[in-house]
Amino acid sequence: MHKTALILTITALLSIPALAQFPQMKRAEERMEQLRKADEERQKSQDAEDIAAIAVPKPKAAVMNVDVQSVLVKQDARSFAEAKPNAVKDVADGDPLWLYVKFNGKLGDYVHTVRDKENGGQFRYLLYLETGPKGDITALTRYVLEFSKSELEQTELKINLAPGIPGKNAASPALIEVAGTRSPGAWGNELRLANTTAVPRLPTDNLAVSEFTFNFQRNFSKYPKMRQDFTSMMLRGTTNASVLPPVSYTHLRAHETALCISY
Repeated sequence: MHKTALILTITALLSIPALAQFPQMKRAEERMEQLRKADEERQKSQDAEDIAAIAVPKPKAAVMNVDVQSVLVKQDARSFAEAKPNAVKDVADGDPLWLYVKFNGKLGDYVHTVRDKENGGQFRYLLYLETGPKGDITALTRYVLEFSKSELEQTELKINLAPGIPGKNAASPALIEVAGTRSPGAWGNELRLANTTAVPRLPTDNLAVSEFTFNFQRNFSKYPKMRQDFTSMMLRGTTNASVLPPVSYTHLRAHETALCISY
């Protein structure tokens, strides 16, 4: 009996230092966790400073319709030079339309660069395409074109305006949204390309402007139908909504929502 009690007493005494270590271990772990979090916060702060240290590039100064030129045509062409002699001023209901743009240098010289705060401060490269009344600084529609870094080396752009074709930056509703909502008559318009979000802005602050006139007769109906079918045409390459969109374009569509953001 006494022997058993002695063993228990000795065991209890030996266990006291071990038990005393548990609070110390817990405090050490808590301290290590605090240090880890502090280190993470310092790293985040340093990363933010590193990003901020990289200046946002400014677009190159441009003389409108000189450093950047645009032409509106009714038929597909291989280049701006091929399209330019076929520039159109009058547009009838249902005409297919393309916009060709030529840069003095490369696209990257003229884009509006902004930081994407929701994506680690990465750069986004934008241009703005709008349709407005001729001689009036207001805009009837305004859409964003967004480019990848690799695309900034391009010296020309080719954009389908009607009826619409699939592909990133291959088409824009900037014109069809106006054409499809006009009433019969003659309407003087401008298709403007800009690299600033300033509204209103001086006409000369645009990169390029193409003037044209809508001449719509009483049986005006083709452009309203094109406008209705535009999204389907861009997604699927057809107005048939039962046809599944190409997988590659569906992926781009999810990422390149700026293609069809209206202001």
